[in-house]
Amino acid sequence: MYDFLIWLQGFENPFLTGFFSLVSDIIAPIPLSVIAVIIYWCINKKKGIALALSIISAVTVNTALKLLFRVPRPFNVNDGIKRMDDTDGFSFPSGHSQQAGTFAYFTVSAVKKKVLGIILGILLILAVTSSRMYLGMHTPLDVTVGVLLGLIITPAIAALTDYADKNKKPVLLHIITIVSAAGMIASGFYKDLVTMTGLSFGAVTGYMIDEKYISYRVPEKIKHKIIAGVTGIITIGAIKLLFSLIPLETWYVRLLDYGTFGFAVTAIAPYLIKKIIKEGE
Repeated sequence: MYDFLIWLQGFENPFLTGFFSLVSDIIAPIPLSVIAVIIYWCINKKKGIALALSIISAVTVNTALKLLFRVPRPFNVNDGIKRMDDTDGFSFPSGHSQQAGTFAYFTVSAVKKKVLGIILGILLILAVTSSRMYLGMHTPLDVTVGVLLGLIITPAIAALTDYADKNKKPVLLHIITIVSAAGMIASGFYKDLVTMTGLSFGAVTGYMIDEKYISYRVPEKIKHKIIAGVTGIITIGAIKLLFSLIPLETWYVRLLDYGTFGFAVTAIAPYLIKKIIKEGE
């Protein structure tokens, strides 16, 4: 496996390094989460919540497996492999590849022409897995397992959200919160699992309140979509700014921080967006 990485890095040049670094930066939890919330506010609420919860589930499972197996990065094992990325942590399985599997699934389901969707999904997976190996961060086994996990977990989360929606039982989505919380406690409150637990609890709770009391519907007019996106970004930006002023770095402050953030995405922002658009008409 390591010989393949050394062979792949033999093609190193500024263009490939820049391109693969960009791919790795884009297909990561934070950029994908931004896409998910924009989809939630501006395009399709159901698909937005499904994508957001899929990302949370992917990070939860990936983090738990990394802590369980504790496989070192390839460049820590073989001196012939260069480190070309500053990502920390363990190697197995690849989180970026798992997110690629997640996003590829949604790409296929979103594109009307299924053949085109499948081609785009495959290209996305190839680009991400190649980038993680080229940059010296993962072995072929790491990226393969990562992709498979994304392609298995994401349809399961999509099916759960569909079932909860059809049966009008959004509380079922807290299954994801329970799983994240179990991992958080078992890991001794590892920060990434604390983050995912907070996000899941806040987002699902906010979604439940929205469904029962706010009844947010994605606006149809372009100008209203822009208002929705800008209002949402300002709202969650204000939440993050508020918590950045709290100097205490403890697991429960982090839990509250991300719980409030998730709640702002699915309840506070939709309420404000709906109110602003209604008053502007």
